[in-house]
Amino acid sequence: METPPFRMSPFYCITYAEINNDAYQLITLDIDDIMGYARANGVPVTGDHELDGHPGIIKLIDGEIAKVNSRLASFESIKRYTIVPEVTIDDGTATPTLKLKKHIIIEKFKRIIDAMYEA
Repeated sequence: METPPFRMSPFYCITYAEINNDAYQLITLDIDDIMGYARANGVPVTGDHELDGHPGIIKLIDGEIAKVNSRLASFESIKRYTIVPEVTIDDGTATPTLKLKKHIIIEKFKRIIDAMYEA
């Protein structure tokens, strides 16, 4: 698992790849940024929990991933992604300096990661 050398606003990505397998993304939305994007782009906002499945947000993420993939070799490109809850200091997935605790993230999202590889 690695953190990619880019930040796709208004969300953050965590890339997970195993040897000889495709790279998949765990995406966590930056709630403040995504709410601002939604309001600016006419996406109805009644609560932040609704945005992760909204077609306008999915289109945004797809577009950003396509931009990044255009700069990568085929074997490096992101094949699938899943939106997951925010990683935070409080839930133990990030340090006080906001470094990711990769082993905890893998453990926490193991079922989601496994499902992406099985699909």
